Formats: sequence, structure tokens, C-alpha cells
Amino acid sequence: MGKVDPYTPMRVRAVRIKGNNRTLPSVIEKELQAALKARTIAGILVGLERGVNGLRSTGAFKSVNVTMVEPRPLSRAEGALLEGDDREDSAFRGNVVETDLLVTVEENKVLSFSANAMFDDYRPTAKFQANLDNVFGTTEKISFNVSGRRSVSLSTEDGAGGAQGLRVVRWPWLCLCEQRSI
Repeated sequence: MGKVDPYTPMRVRAVRIKGNNRTLPSVIEKELQAALKARTIAGILVGLERGVNGLRSTGAFKSVNVTMVEPRPLSRAEGALLEGDDREDSAFRGNVVETDLLVTVEENKVLSFSANAMFDDYRPTAKFQANLDNVFGTTEKISFNVSGRRSVSLSTEDGAGGAQGLRVVRWPWLCLCEQRSI
């Protein structure tokens, strides 16, 4: 295979997604917008790197892989001048490569939990935490914490990192409820 010019005109024709049993396709496509809007091989690769890193940072996936499938040059008859590109030079016509993207994801488990026992100041403390990840398909996280010091908290986080929390302290004798945005 010869040398590939990273500035060769290229566009993404379609995105196919495999392995997303819970995650909505729109969530994955949203992370890939930079690659979908790019108009060169280099632009697509940079956009894919950003998109894959964004998907991995949600914590909803064990793995994320993207493959360019069936790249093929477009002929002049197929209207190879890129959409939204106002360049009229002949080098940009007829030399456009079109590709599909195959996004393969492996989602993490929905439920995870942990239990800990600790001693501080000669007093035992127990802690239990349960997490629900990506239940509704939008890469959200729901956490429920119970502490032996009579504290309960429930927090949610969307895929973009925004968090909401509800904390109940010293129950059942005294119930102080506090809602917070993080």
C-alpha cells in the first residue's frame, strides 16, 4: 500500500454501531460529531480520537473500537465536491474518498456494589455502595451509599459529568435532607 496523504478529501457516509445493548445510538453518534463533520482523512482521525476518548470517559464501556469500512473514491458524476466546501479547484473534485464507520462497543455491567468495614477512633464503621450504570441508555450513573454512621446518600450523574445528589444524615432519629448540584 502506498503513502496516504492525510489531507486527502474524505467524508463519512454512514455509521454502523454494534454491541450497544443499552446505550442509545444517538449517544454514541453525538460523541463522533467531530469525525462526521471532518472533510479530510486527518480531520476524521482526530475527530475519532476525540470521540472514542469521550465514550471511554463515560465509564459505560469496557471497550470502544472504530473501524473505517469500505473506503472508496467517489467519481465526479457522484458529486464529489464536499458538502459545505466552497473550494472550486479541480484537485478537490473527483478525488474524494467516502467511508463508513463501524463502531463496536462492549458495555460494562449494569450493577456494581461494594461493602467495607473500617475502624477509626476505636469505633467500627460499615459502608455499603451500589451503583447502577447506563440503565436508561444515556451513560448515566446512579449511586446509593449507606454508612454505618447513619448516613445515606443517593446521587446521579449524566454522561456529560453533571451530577445531582440527595443526602440524608443521621437517620431515623433526625432527618436532614440536602439536595446539591455538583
